[in-house]
Amino acid sequence: MNTSVIAMKGYENSYHDVVRRRLVSDSDFIGFADFHSTVSAVHSGAAHKGLMAVYNSIYGSTQAYTDIRRNFDGLVVTAELYLDISHQLLGDSRAAAITEIRSDPIAIRQCAETIHRLYPSARLVESDDTARSAYEVADLMQQDVTGVAALAGIAARNARPELDIIKSRMQDESPNITRFLLFEPILGDTSVEDYIPTDASKTSTLLTIPNTQASLVGVLQAFSEQGISFSYVDASSDRIDSMGETLVVPFDFLASWNDPATQAAIEKLQTLSVSVKLIGSYKAGATISG
Repeated sequence: MNTSVIAMKGYENSYHDVVRRRLVSDSDFIGFADFHSTVSAVHSGAAHKGLMAVYNSIYGSTQAYTDIRRNFDGLVVTAELYLDISHQLLGDSRAAAITEIRSDPIAIRQCAETIHRLYPSARLVESDDTARSAYEVADLMQQDVTGVAALAGIAARNARPELDIIKSRMQDESPNITRFLLFEPILGDTSVEDYIPTDASKTSTLLTIPNTQASLVGVLQAFSEQGISFSYVDASSDRIDSMGETLVVPFDFLASWNDPATQAAIEKLQTLSVSVKLIGSYKAGATISG
């Protein structure tokens, strides 16, 4: 197997692809229409690593990531990157009117108010990828079909320069930052701990805690006492087990798993009947534009 193959949602010059090229510059990719297929490709060995958008500053966690993280056995997170997304409306600027806008459904939702204000009569067509939508519009332009536009990133536009930027920064809110995680299979007799780099500064875990408000407060206090800040926690009610007794909580914090302060906090959690599953510990990612 080619160890540089990355499974991801989306296709060439999509937002996932921009992140892939930054994180693993010498890699190739396999594109899928959904996140679950991405994870399956890594589990099966069809890809060496996987890349997934997991959180957006406007809309919160992706549901797919929530589902997958609860069943992350055999995988480890090894890197992250944040992308400040700027949606471009691409098409033929000479068109008399924009009658149809195509894109990934998440991109359409992120631009809904702007679309309604500027193009209230445009029909919205959902697809499985922003870049693919842009390529479809470019192909239509070659057939002299105008009035159809796509929401996509600047990388997709640069790949098809016949596309005009009709309107830049279409998103309703800025910044529009999405967090991406790179993950890979745990091989042989290794464990998650074996994949922790010496410069790790962030950790992703899955906590199982008693279903009480005091339990979550106790978790936060355990880390605060060690001077560790948390960067992400999701204790929404749909993560309660079938008996209603425990809550499964994705919890990320700004320290290495191997830091003595982290281990002290983990030891404190054990006294609170909290179990901790390590998902990965890695270097905190930078933010890039795309």
